[in-house]
Amino acid sequence: MSHIRIVSRAVIHAPAAAAWAVLSDYANDPLWRAGVSRMEQTPPGRIREGARAVEQLRVLGRELRNDVVVEDVEEGAWFAWRVIGGVDAHGTRRILPFDAHSCELVTEKHLALSGTDRLLTPLVAWTIRRTEAADARRAAGLVESRI
Repeated sequence: MSHIRIVSRAVIHAPAAAAWAVLSDYANDPLWRAGVSRMEQTPPGRIREGARAVEQLRVLGRELRNDVVVEDVEEGAWFAWRVIGGVDAHGTRRILPFDAHSCELVTEKHLALSGTDRLLTPLVAWTIRRTEAADARRAAGLVESRI
């Protein structure tokens, strides 16, 4: 197996609570994550431990469906997720407050490629790093547009 780790960051010029309100609800993911066409969360609303989501996305021309479970949550601060059906991936989404009016989004994703997909590791890593960095910037813009 070939492992990829991606960390992306974006400063958000909005209070951490405002960022959490938008970015802790998977229903908003298609608004800021490139390639995500569907993200259906059960139960709907803000993330909670045990929540599940069905993610439909397109990466490098491939349509993927992932079943995701939220494994841990610190309300207002971060959550950890894991794909339980689909690609071998897990990660976290964090909101780090700077002051009363700004914060930082930090996303971390671990992805394991297997089989012949391992041969594409450099391309997949480059593509996902680039996409995740742009996604973080779009997330910041989305939050800032809602305050």
